[in-house]
Amino acid sequence: MNSYNKDLDFLLHDWADWVHRGGNSGGFQSVLHKMMVTGGMVSSGGGGYSAEIHTIEADIEAALLALVKTKPNDLNLMRVNVLRYEYDAKTMGWQSDATQCEKAHRIGISLRTYKRHIKHCKDHLFTTLKLNYRGHSHET
Repeated sequence: MNSYNKDLDFLLHDWADWVHRGGNSGGFQSVLHKMMVTGGMVSSGGGGYSAEIHTIEADIEAALLALVKTKPNDLNLMRVNVLRYEYDAKTMGWQSDATQCEKAHRIGISLRTYKRHIKHCKDHLFTTLKLNYRGHSHET
């Protein structure tokens, strides 16, 4: 993976837009969603060739998928979902301007836990993607 030199919050907003545009392909909400639905299969399944497209958004998705695969799996899945909720890559029917407190309440966790989950994911992304601490702090 490359070393990116852009503020993580901007990258995560770009990633959420990429998810909504279908950047992860196949009509799934994310690569993680595709793996859960297909039992771990991420290939297109066809015999044809398609060029691999390497983007920061795909790297973020892959890093989050790797996090979910580590133990404790259920907790890391919750953490990744909280990050998805925070950046509106995934919603539960709330308005796009819902506060962190509203989102935390809606999914049944405290605001403090919600913020800890986001920080855990961001720390993982900084390490995995070799991001430089630049711009805004990655503290939530």
